Amino acid sequence: MVGASIPTEPGFAPSCFARCQVGIVIKALNERANVDRAIQSALTSTGKLSTTVVLADSGSTDGTVEAASRYPIHIVQLANWNEKSCGVGAQLAFQHLDCDYVYILDGDMELFPEFIPQAVALLEADLSLAGVAGIVEEHGNGNYEFQRRLQTGDGVIVGDVDSLDMGGLYRVSHVRAVGYLTNRNLHSYEEKELALRLRTAGFRLQRINQPSVRHFGKTQSTGALLVTRWKSHHLDGPGELLRSALGTPYFVRSARMFWRPIAVILSWLALLLSLLALPWSAWPLLIPIAFQAALFLNFLRREQNLSGATIAFVNLQVIAASLARGLLRRQATPAKPIASIIVR
Repeated sequence: MVGASIPTEPGFAPSCFARCQVGIVIKALNERANVDRAIQSALTSTGKLSTTVVLADSGSTDGTVEAASRYPIHIVQLANWNEKSCGVGAQLAFQHLDCDYVYILDGDMELFPEFIPQAVALLEADLSLAGVAGIVEEHGNGNYEFQRRLQTGDGVIVGDVDSLDMGGLYRVSHVRAVGYLTNRNLHSYEEKELALRLRTAGFRLQRINQPSVRHFGKTQSTGALLVTRWKSHHLDGPGELLRSALGTPYFVRSARMFWRPIAVILSWLALLLSLLALPWSAWPLLIPIAFQAALFLNFLRREQNLSGATIAFVNLQVIAASLARGLLRRQATPAKPIASIIVR
């Protein structure tokens, strides 16, 4: 029950939970409004497959853990709440699991019952597959982040894919072959980082034409969500990913993913150098100004309205600043066991 806590020392993971075929990791931080739906769907999503459901809590204060404790699941909590991040949640639970396959489920998602058995069958039939995801059904609105997700087709493009964004079922043996499930240092983009490691090792990822989850995303306004993402360091993920990729075979591939914010940062540096050169010539100023103007005009062409273009332009500037902040942040060893408390 809640309160029967077993703290673990940093660098030490306790004994695994009971052996199972499928482990479902539910990442949670103040998800009281959604956690019942997520847990109930996890408990009924695997058919006859032996299953362990683990709620990984990063320090909820809204009753999430108390609500989750009513269900026959395991609950582990981050011992040091200052370490909370998107990447730490799944790894926190994964270090306790002993299973063949693991599914990463956000606390604001709901699993479709037909997906996991079908994904397991595909993984068992093809050893080159490291992970399988399905179609993500979005139930959010009202902000630029949601609109861009729809425009880019995140979570709906089927076939072999570069990454399984928004959750997927992974083969544990392949995950262990590349070190760890998710990078504890990343405040976002943890599934892209996992995909980079798996694909570099020669494994494949696939999205099938089968609904996998409903996602009840953020409904804040664009401005409010951008402020929230900045304060929580969620936007630092690209920079943190790049720092973690330094010296790896996939660093260049990582940098290509974020070429736009990287180009914005370079334009800022060019602007600074141009200002320093003003006593001699004003011509260098034209390069960074022309670049930023071209960016805005491109957004105007894409969005077809001034308001949308302005939002997209400001959003990119903030993402670039966050990338720089994330790139400068020191990181812990990703595979090092995370200090945790076994709540249930």
